Amino acid sequence: MPEQVLVGEFSPPYYISQLGDSLIISGSFDFGNFRFIYAWALDVQDGLISSCSLLFNIPHPEGHYLKLLGFTHSNQPIVEAEIVQQWYRSLQVFHPIVEGFVNIGVEANRDSFFIGPHKESLILLNEPRFRIVFTVLIVIYKECLRLPTIVVIDMPEEMLVGEFLPPYFISQLEDSIIISGSFNFGNFRIIYAWELEVDDGEVSSYRQLFTIPYPAEHELKLIGFSKDKQPIVEAAIFQQWHQSLQVFNPSIQSFQNVGVEANHGSFFIGQYKESLMLVNEQSMGIIF
Repeated sequence: MPEQVLVGEFSPPYYISQLGDSLIISGSFDFGNFRFIYAWALDVQDGLISSCSLLFNIPHPEGHYLKLLGFTHSNQPIVEAEIVQQWYRSLQVFHPIVEGFVNIGVEANRDSFFIGPHKESLILLNEPRFRIVFTVLIVIYKECLRLPTIVVIDMPEEMLVGEFLPPYFISQLEDSIIISGSFNFGNFRIIYAWELEVDDGEVSSYRQLFTIPYPAEHELKLIGFSKDKQPIVEAAIFQQWHQSLQVFNPSIQSFQNVGVEANHGSFFIGQYKESLMLVNEQSMGIIF
């Protein structure tokens, strides 16, 4: 990691995202009666960082904890906001006129938001207001400075039966939306994924992509796919402090640990370039 990213208040934990072809590393810190969310833009060429610049440093109320998720079409930051004494996270977008983050009225469980960097922004909404609402939201950001238009898409009924229930996670495989989750089955757990094609705000087709058993003492979260379209997961293992990165090996029909560990939520899989993983507190490095 560049030295300027590691000095002063710019310390872990970090989150990783993407803006165009740039790698974005973000975090936050306390300063007086405020907190600041910041982001660095890194350009990576052939495994080396060719440039590094501070993208933004934005103050916000100290009772809010913001996690950078992605960017609008006009490159404004989109964050998941945790507010003291509120159960759910809210989605907020930076508004350059008011020079602050604006709540757009979308709530969800922790880590259930997903921002697609190369098509519409995609958000999965799990359980707002203590009711289960099975919807996928597509937020389309206009070039003007108004708040985004929200289009609600009902999930196919076949996806809502039996074990296929929330919480869900959302990811992307090429132009398809991937909705995944897991459930108990005897002495194992099963991770599953559905592939949805969305055209003009409607689900045009869907299919079950996979169901894979794994040890019950593991908790897996689908975060992306390898170049040959094998699932990549973040694995939480009982009594282990860090999460591990695991990739499905079709020859043995199970997930294999690739030897990379990190904090919860710090793995990131780039859709349109190499897979990028951020290691927070151990090596302070970016693992390719």
